[in-house]
Amino acid sequence: MLYCMRLATITQEPSIRSPFRQSHFYAALIVENDQTWASATVLDILTDLLTFEPEPGYETVTLGDGQTISLTVALHHEIQLLRSIAAHIARDGNRSESLRARAHEFLKMLDNE
Repeated sequence: MLYCMRLATITQEPSIRSPFRQSHFYAALIVENDQTWASATVLDILTDLLTFEPEPGYETVTLGDGQTISLTVALHHEIQLLRSIAAHIARDGNRSESLRARAHEFLKMLDNE
């Protein structure tokens, strides 16, 4: 729970300008607190997003303040913020072997970025 409170603080910091803040928070809550398919699904989605390439013409995102940023860079930044949760799952003996394997796969892909 303490981790989730810290995560909530991080996602509210105005210095972090990301269109993904809210979804990052919910993904973290699911993975942190769920022992079942929801955690596995979130890890699978994050793993898939690491190889995401936007369609031509959609490579950037315009933030509320008018700043334009790379969609790929913003997405990868948010995914990297979930590294500690995946590392926790990978080490957690109370999680299923399948879920721990997904977490290891996700961490390997992050390391190869």
